[in-house]
Amino acid sequence: MTLGGVMSTGALVSVVKFQVVLSVIPAKVLLAMSLKAPASMSIWIVAPSVKLFEGLILTCLSVIVTKLLLAANNATEVAINSNLLLTFDEPILKGTTGSITIYQDNTLLQTIEITNAAASITDKVLTIDPPQDLPEGVLVNVRITAEAIADTAGNAFAGILDNTTWQFTTATDQPEDQTPPIVVSFSPTDEATEVAIDTDLVLTFDEAVTKGSGNITITAGTVVQTINVTDAAVSVNANTVTINPADLPYSSQVSVQMAAGAIVDTAGNSFDGITDNTTWNFSTLAQPDNTAPTVLTYTPANALPAMSVIASVDICTLTDTPAGKS
Repeated sequence: MTLGGVMSTGALVSVVKFQVVLSVIPAKVLLAMSLKAPASMSIWIVAPSVKLFEGLILTCLSVIVTKLLLAANNATEVAINSNLLLTFDEPILKGTTGSITIYQDNTLLQTIEITNAAASITDKVLTIDPPQDLPEGVLVNVRITAEAIADTAGNAFAGILDNTTWQFTTATDQPEDQTPPIVVSFSPTDEATEVAIDTDLVLTFDEAVTKGSGNITITAGTVVQTINVTDAAVSVNANTVTINPADLPYSSQVSVQMAAGAIVDTAGNSFDGITDNTTWNFSTLAQPDNTAPTVLTYTPANALPAMSVIASVDICTLTDTPAGKS
């Protein structure tokens, strides 16, 4: 019996040719097998035996192609902003722990926790969207810790633990990046309510960014804070910008604006900024009541306290009487 297959992932179509020769053989005789597959494919073989009739068994080989790699192993001229895909032979799930690491030789470039949104799963496909572009013209390898991925029955993928199973070379002379960075999420989210007055303000972009020049303005009816992006209250980590303002006012509708060019990507393209008061606005908590209660009245009324006389005063009035009158 000869088997063959074709796999496709999105726009990429990879033709995978393999052969498995199966033999119906006497019971106690080892299976004769021939298996051919591309070096870039990892294949496991499962061989359950079924007794057909006395003296003969049929051993059926199940060829499990565990991953179709994009970029393929040993590929060249891979775009530095490529997504990385693994296609498994069955539906998969994320594990609760584990990580994906990207190396240049043995130098760590990026670490992506499997629970991060940069790693996503659709049915049998794991898609890795590295937060930062890969360096140009270098040999890159990708590793995955054991148990980061499992099938729906809980069987853990063994992982990729070496620097040769999945390696490829990135392209040089990349097209010039002329696309400005885009915000993909705000925290607090737009239109959030009951936001703590000491909360940090966080913007997550679709690519790595850095500080440019310009101000961040926080308003609550009127301007309550202006922060220059170069201030220490603003920090940048890869594709995340965190603003740590002074406490916001209580019970207020707050909006955040940012000057165009305050944030730029690594190619120098400027973020368009936030110029209105609706793109990112939220309301803060009411001021907490920290005053202890006091009693205004008692019912029945409290009795007057007993009193004792400690002094007395006579008040006299002297009136001048006209003559002839008594």
